[in-house]
Amino acid sequence: MIDLELLACPRCDRALERAGDTLRCTGCGVDFPSVAGVPWLFAEPGAALEEWRGRMRFSLQRVDRDVEQLRAALARDDVRPATRARLTHLATATDDHGRRLRALLAPLELERHGAAYATQLALRTRLPPDQGLTTYYA
Repeated sequence: MIDLELLACPRCDRALERAGDTLRCTGCGVDFPSVAGVPWLFAEPGAALEEWRGRMRFSLQRVDRDVEQLRAALARDDVRPATRARLTHLATATDDHGRRLRALLAPLELERHGAAYATQLALRTRLPPDQGLTTYYA
């Protein structure tokens, strides 16, 4: 259970109250959704949630694309046995990584209004090189 006394509206710094599954600011009236029980406290919660969904979808699409490229490399006849073994392990691990990320990120409901990989690239959905969605993996 979240202690509302510890939280405040990120827009106006006023107290929050429960409103069903969301929290509502007593000052400006903005509703803040919960994602897997965690309040989504951003000044523009809807826009921030869609941005995160878009970035996470793009990240998962990138993983899927990497798996496809590895499998295409494995389909070639001129791949040496040691390279084939390495590519097989890498493709299996990358595919497993994508499945685990999807399970972990399921509460974000990433399937909602998804854009294609090419669209994400056209929109330049990229983080700065020193900041990424997987920056804190280690």
